[in-house]
Amino acid sequence: MALSPIANELSRESLASWRKTAFVDTLGVTGPGSITEQIIEYLKDLIRGQRLTDGDELPSEDQLAVQMAVGRGTIRESLQVLMHLDLLERSGRRTTIAPFAFEKLQKWEAFDRLARHGNVIEMIELKKVIEPEAAALAAERASDADKAELAEALRLMKDPEGDAYNVVTQDTSFHLLITRATGNLLLLELMNNTQVLLKQSLLEVAEQRPLIIPQSIAFHDIILAAIEAGDGALAKRSMLEHMEDVESIIKRFMESKKTL
Repeated sequence: MALSPIANELSRESLASWRKTAFVDTLGVTGPGSITEQIIEYLKDLIRGQRLTDGDELPSEDQLAVQMAVGRGTIRESLQVLMHLDLLERSGRRTTIAPFAFEKLQKWEAFDRLARHGNVIEMIELKKVIEPEAAALAAERASDADKAELAEALRLMKDPEGDAYNVVTQDTSFHLLITRATGNLLLLELMNNTQVLLKQSLLEVAEQRPLIIPQSIAFHDIILAAIEAGDGALAKRSMLEHMEDVESIIKRFMESKKTL
């Protein structure tokens, strides 16, 4: 049976064809480090080229896994990243291209360019100013549903089979869920942009300094407990300590990179 135009774009053959032209073979670069990253970039490229547009429905995860000849977990992880970027949205079993996906992608790429040339420490300093207050507000305002989502993100962060990418992804979700629980949409937009910019730096640190992971989880345990107890002072203090710890680790990491 012939594939639909959208399904045809999301096939193993189309992905392979895109991979050949998207990267510089002369430098020995065949693409991002994992098939998940390749699928993410391929879908972004389809949105960028407006071959996938607002409202287009993607095949199911099972269908995509078969068509692209990858595991269902790889497809799920790729789609979750794109949903986190608000380029996809899900309703029930339907996954569609989100409204204004092309415009949103342009915004993310502008921020990405900024991140490559910007100062990571400045972003950490911004988080030190904002996130402790956000944690205090979340302790006052978080609903039972907010607390349940935070607990689930932390549970997934602790997954013994998870890798650094999983930890950093769930860490990002945890911090954004705290900001969302404040009910302040302007604050959420600001932190969403900052968190996305920092994600790649945090992933590099987590991969090369694995001891940061249990350290970070320990802080998250305390912060979640404070929010669940409605203790704004403890949530604020613990988040500040967490941000200071992250800042210290990243500074040491950046210094070590300079000496290589």
